Amino acid sequence: MSFSLATLSNFTLEDSGILVQKAVLGADLAKYVDVRPGYPEASVAINVLDTTPGFTGAACGWSDDGSVDFTQITVTNATKSWKTSLCLEDLRQYWLSTQLQASAFGEQLPFSDMIADQMVKETRKYAESFVSGQIITQVTSANGATPGGTAGAFTPTTAFARVNEMIAAIPADVQNREDLTLFMSYSSFRSLVQNLVSLNLYHYSPGQTAGTGLDQMVLIPGTGIQAVPVGGFGSSQRVILGPAKHIIWVCGLVDDTERIEAWWSRDNQEIRALAKFTSGVGVLVDEFVTNDLA
Repeated sequence: MSFSLATLSNFTLEDSGILVQKAVLGADLAKYVDVRPGYPEASVAINVLDTTPGFTGAACGWSDDGSVDFTQITVTNATKSWKTSLCLEDLRQYWLSTQLQASAFGEQLPFSDMIADQMVKETRKYAESFVSGQIITQVTSANGATPGGTAGAFTPTTAFARVNEMIAAIPADVQNREDLTLFMSYSSFRSLVQNLVSLNLYHYSPGQTAGTGLDQMVLIPGTGIQAVPVGGFGSSQRVILGPAKHIIWVCGLVDDTERIEAWWSRDNQEIRALAKFTSGVGVLVDEFVTNDLA
């Protein structure tokens, strides 16, 4: 006697207790720039103060010279939303049915905490990409930024040279700022770190993160300038250098990208989830250096 198995499918053990979240690139641009919460969806005017000195040779009498100058940068503060519907009945034909409530009236979503956490991560990633895209669009030589030397992509053999060319082009008025920062993609950052290592131009202070995770940065040798990778720059080869706090990120509430709202819709017999945030950015472009690459 032998087994008769012709009508069976090959066995796959689908462990109903294990669910792994797919990685989402973290977002930390907000840690470096000037974040201004409390603004609704609207055009926001950022007021900028400057002075024009009018020194002349000392003499009797009064000669009115110089000026106090007020200008504005207009920021378009836009609201973005992500609406999704999740029907529990769609899960009943799969291993996820083992995680559903026994009652036909069940309203609980399996792995709800993990799904919510994943949506929050994706929201933060999108918000940073949205703002980064505006920064890339604004900080160009055509808009008043200073061109930074040779317009070449960062590679493991050229990145340090490209950085030095950009540093040499920093506008005189911001050369002693303590928040001078190079913003770039992760790809450009990796090329820069590899180039520094190959040239033996690296040193990591205790507590300084320069390898993996959020808060990655590296100090450019001989300067106080930090290079920071920004997930929102994606595959762009754009690199900008300037005062980080003169990138002004306006938003509704800071924690809008840190939460979602979800509820059971009795009328539609499904779970509905909403992620929503309001953001915009303005840059004092004439204080920045750019390599102008796409």
